[in-house]
Amino acid sequence: MRELVAGENEKLGKDQTCIIPKSVCETIGRKIKAGRSTVPRCPARCLRNIYKNEGSYKAVDWMYFLLSVGTAVLADGIPEEVFKMFMYLCPAGRLLFKRNAPTDYELKAAEKLLKRFCHASYTPVYAGKVERLRLCRPTNVALLDMSANRRSCGRAWSFWQFPVENLIGTLTRLIRSRRLPYAALTTAVSAKYSTELVTSFTQAHVADA
Repeated sequence: MRELVAGENEKLGKDQTCIIPKSVCETIGRKIKAGRSTVPRCPARCLRNIYKNEGSYKAVDWMYFLLSVGTAVLADGIPEEVFKMFMYLCPAGRLLFKRNAPTDYELKAAEKLLKRFCHASYTPVYAGKVERLRLCRPTNVALLDMSANRRSCGRAWSFWQFPVENLIGTLTRLIRSRRLPYAALTTAVSAKYSTELVTSFTQAHVADA
């Protein structure tokens, strides 16, 4: 989505519409990086220049940008229609990513905000032109299912990716061979969990020994 509004997705070709100029993206990136020292690391891994490091952003980093950072760095820096799009998405995210269970009223409010976001994004981006049909990304449409998923699956659905990404981040340190990375990773993971299993068993059943 960021690539789309910044006109950087090469796969979309000449039909792409650039809404945010490159200079503004660079300014936003510098603002985020400059604020790193004032924010504790617990909300997100760290604040990095989103213009240069967007590819390495994790789910928790994107959530922190949506809920806390974006409103400040995007205000007065992007066109009003694009900022309005984000302001539909931001409060919807705050309702859906609550730690406690949202009420039915809050889920309906989030659903309305997401519908408004999709409508607001397609108006300037797609603009009803056949040649821009490829700009109607499935990611935007998937947002319409978020309230239903939260209602059906509860809080776990919203946060499942965070522990998964934390686990994946630990796996690279276990790869000892560049020539056979997958075999090395499989061996290391097997050894790691076998050791943990033996340790937990001995502590529980033969602690004296």
